[in-house]
Amino acid sequence: MSRMPTELFVSANIRKCQGQNMPVYVEQKGDPQSGMILLKVLDRDFKCRIFGQMRDIDGDLKWFDRLQGETLSEGEASNIINAAKAGDPDLWVIEVETPDGENPFDGKVISF
Repeated sequence: MSRMPTELFVSANIRKCQGQNMPVYVEQKGDPQSGMILLKVLDRDFKCRIFGQMRDIDGDLKWFDRLQGETLSEGEASNIINAAKAGDPDLWVIEVETPDGENPFDGKVISF
């Protein structure tokens, strides 16, 4: 099964966010072909949600809310993100500001 390279997926979603006037930043570039993505989403009150990328058994992209709907301060979110970066040097870390704190990247958000 052929998948879109991570770098292309990130680039397309960044353009989508910019087209909707959402500030978006690449905090860390990971492996351009197959790096996983960690998405930090800030709402209008600068509270953070963190979404991790995963694939289901069919290879379809899914996002899981690592905080299960809860929000954190930026400092608390940075601690989680820094730990993830230390464990995976190929990880992409993207930060985006949305009015509602929802994940604007392509892919379904699931809960555990």
